[in-house]
Amino acid sequence: MKRAVSAMEGREVNDKEVTRLISNMEEAGFLVEVGDQYLPPDPVVGRAFSTRPQS
Repeated sequence: MKRAVSAMEGREVNDKEVTRLISNMEEAGFLVEVGDQYLPPDPVVGRAFSTRPQS
């Protein structure tokens, strides 16, 4: 996840920023922790995450 965020931001993202982003996404209901992974809670959210925005 850290590499993906860094690539999207175009800069190195530190561990603290990634932890904060994951926490915010959990609180908003966009991610759930399953074992050692963070996953979308349902297929609709997963599809939204896997679709790139149109320019």
